[in-house]
Amino acid sequence: MKQKKQRKIDKIGKKALPKKKKAIPLEILYSEAKRLAENNNLFGAESLYKVIFNSFPDETIAINKLAEISLKQKNYSLAQKRFDTALKANPNNAEALYHVGQTMFGQKEYDKAVDFLNKSLAADPSRVTGWNTLGRAYEHLNDEEKALQAYIKATKINPEYGNAWLNAGKIYHLSGAHEDALRYYGKALKTLKNSQAVYNNLGSLLKTMGRYKDSEDTYRKGIKLYPNSPGMLYNMGNLMRDECRPEEAIKCFEKSLKIDNDVPGVHWNLALAHLLSGNIKEGFKEYLWRWDYDQFPTKKRHFAQPMWDGKPFNGKTLFIYLEQGVGDWIQFARWIPEVVKKKGKTGKLIVECHSGLKKLFSEIPGVDHVQYREETPPPFDTQVPYMTLPYLFQNTLENMPKKTPYLTVPKAAKHKVSESVIKPTDNLKVGIVWAGNPQHGNDKNRSSSLRHWIPLFELDQISWFSLQKGQKEEEPRELKLANKIELLGPHFQDYSETAAVIEHLDLVISVDTSVAHLAGALGKPVWVLVPYSPDWRWLLEREDCPWYPTARIFRQDKSRTWASVMPKLREALSDQRFFKKSTQKSV
Repeated sequence: MKQKKQRKIDKIGKKALPKKKKAIPLEILYSEAKRLAENNNLFGAESLYKVIFNSFPDETIAINKLAEISLKQKNYSLAQKRFDTALKANPNNAEALYHVGQTMFGQKEYDKAVDFLNKSLAADPSRVTGWNTLGRAYEHLNDEEKALQAYIKATKINPEYGNAWLNAGKIYHLSGAHEDALRYYGKALKTLKNSQAVYNNLGSLLKTMGRYKDSEDTYRKGIKLYPNSPGMLYNMGNLMRDECRPEEAIKCFEKSLKIDNDVPGVHWNLALAHLLSGNIKEGFKEYLWRWDYDQFPTKKRHFAQPMWDGKPFNGKTLFIYLEQGVGDWIQFARWIPEVVKKKGKTGKLIVECHSGLKKLFSEIPGVDHVQYREETPPPFDTQVPYMTLPYLFQNTLENMPKKTPYLTVPKAAKHKVSESVIKPTDNLKVGIVWAGNPQHGNDKNRSSSLRHWIPLFELDQISWFSLQKGQKEEEPRELKLANKIELLGPHFQDYSETAAVIEHLDLVISVDTSVAHLAGALGKPVWVLVPYSPDWRWLLEREDCPWYPTARIFRQDKSRTWASVMPKLREALSDQRFFKKSTQKSV
């Protein structure tokens, strides 16, 4: 078939040669080549352009078109050679410079792409697509300012060129200039009409701005237009989960996976939706996909030894290694006693943990060796990460390990932190933590400012102790509250000392941090303050916590503000029945 087409094109080409008296006019040859290209007959168009260029070597349009065809075929090396030929004939050939820039962009050589595109636009500044590609190249070089300038230039040249509006909107969106992003996405929606990308980005922006209803409406419009778009369904699922509607989120994720099952991010978020709904058995099954998800916070570790299958390992050594954050390690340490039951008489268990937890974890019966992440473990036969344990044990909320305390304070820490640290008093002794690790992906939602807590400090019969560590530990002094709150956090060397102090307290009140998990693991009363859209482990619409029997949960309402939590907290603290009990029993 290709040979027949070639013979046909060659026949046309021969008629065009100058020695023929009745040569076909050049414009007709170009017209025919253009028609073939537009009908996606790139082979035929290429052959005809070759005839033109071979017959008329000065015809740089033909070599430009040949290079463009190579570019469409993603034959970048041939495209580059052809554009070089065109530029030798005319170094200021805007068309050729533009396409060389496109070629460089396709080959991910963004510095070169910027160079050629700038030269092309200097020769012909009216090329809108040139400005758009230049902006994209600058983005890849992390120069958002120049990228934005290029996109805006494109919108001024042609206000109907929607891609430039969309790309500029994305830069504003990611930089936090939400109102500008909204304006540019609006322009993109008008010019690109029913663009899937615009609906996705606009829905995401509106969600970021807290306009959840508008975000949902936008996604629903997009899904109506693109019902089989896995990306649109995925984004809608994430919105539903953040809106505390996990069952709807699960439906979206499952529909997305029916279209494309091999997307780790969708499986990961499906796992979170199941866990949030309380279906931890199915949730931890999907959680196995976390290692394939490029945004999972812990990098996958590779071992020559096989993954533990959950069966007894008598005569062998099992290595449990850490992943994610300190709160996760404390929460999932509840499974270590279950693993110990699988050791038999001669099995050995190695446990890895954060350096600040080593003394606490060394107290867990049946653990043979505890080590830091940075240390090389002793020889072992099989391995498993902490958060795969509930999957191996096939647990549900009903049958998972719930007994507390499952962590105990070492004697050395008890001796160091004696009762003299917290002086005897008839007051209710309350330890507080108001902020978590600022590096946490959801810290802006889960952490609070101590300013929100000020109404609580007006209550009498309460002695306040700060267990806060890190950047916020000096906030009581900054707010002139040091006379109301005793600062203990700066003195803690590790979590065993924090645990020793907690033992002397009547109550711990904390946002979603490792200290909340520590108090729960020690079996101490703990009140946990969680955002409206909580981390999966705190579930939904309940004050109790299956993970920690001594915990009570205080939730933000739909306003998503800590101001909605503090009155409920103040009322609970004011309850005289609680003061009368003043025991280690939770309310």
